[in-house]
Amino acid sequence: IGAGSFGRVFLARRRSDGKLFAVKVVDISAMDGKSRAETKNEVDVLKMLSHPNVVRYHEAALARGGGGSGGSGGRGGYGKPRELRIVMEYVSRGDLGERVKEIAKMRGNNGRNVPGSGVTCGGGGSLTEDEVMSYFTQIALALRHLHRKGILHRDLKLANVFVNEGEDGQDVVKLGDFGISKVLASQTGFCNTVVGTPYYLSPEMCMGRRYDAKSDVWALGCVLYELCNDGAHAFEGKSLPALVMNILKGRFTPLSRARFGRDVRELQTSLLALEPGRRPSVDDALRSPAARACLTRLATRGASATRARGDDGGVVADAEPGCSPGSSLREEARRVLEELGTPATAPEARPS
Repeated sequence: IGAGSFGRVFLARRRSDGKLFAVKVVDISAMDGKSRAETKNEVDVLKMLSHPNVVRYHEAALARGGGGSGGSGGRGGYGKPRELRIVMEYVSRGDLGERVKEIAKMRGNNGRNVPGSGVTCGGGGSLTEDEVMSYFTQIALALRHLHRKGILHRDLKLANVFVNEGEDGQDVVKLGDFGISKVLASQTGFCNTVVGTPYYLSPEMCMGRRYDAKSDVWALGCVLYELCNDGAHAFEGKSLPALVMNILKGRFTPLSRARFGRDVRELQTSLLALEPGRRPSVDDALRSPAARACLTRLATRGASATRARGDDGGVVADAEPGCSPGSSLREEARRVLEELGTPATAPEARPS
């Protein structure tokens, strides 16, 4: 169901109950030291996380090879292991970038192209403000979980956010791809290594300065912009230096006043503040009127979303303190609202 530089992802069915899983088969024999470290890092980070909006890790094992065919001998015979097989939650609706294009295509278009998508879409194919904020708020909840664990994602983008079908039929966001995530010694720690996708690099990363969770917040602002604009990047450039210059100067086209209310526009602008200290934390972003209203909708909607489950089909037993085992998205939204001092009430009317 997917392929990359060093491996493929297979859809697997558990014989005992028919449950579907995604199995990432990575050819570690072809990797250099850096790539091996990133693969190990992804497994280590996944083991630390348990949240309704994070792709659920189940187990990992080394194998001697066989290219995913299921044979125990394969290319490696009885020698050194050649493959790492990571068993994860299967997400049925692909990544969020593709999901946005799919929705836009289904709804029609007004002749504006999404760069590089091959799909024409625009006003008629755009996500509604409520849909944008539902995706954004769920991503923010996942990022909050990471930051509370002292983890920086460092490669937040639509292609690394996946979408599952909830028990109520609505989209449930799942943050994934933790290959270059960084576990800090403390929640106030900093990083120095420049990593990630250029379109989402924060100004401090572009300048080679130390950075912290506020760089993830910058990327979150880029993601919000793309959700509002059918996948178009906030920052563009004909070359990498031109792109970096636009990032450093904060040059992006403001969100449409006709399509988005003041609360969403102000939230997006605050996330892309050039100075890290002027950007909100993820908690502050979730306290914003637009996100708070969405959290309230998530906390009060009729059916719970997908539940994180363990290998035995039961709820997970290793959720972080404060995040109840097997908590649904609805339960998580309620808990976060209480922690932020804004308990669930009827959604507020959005100013124009």
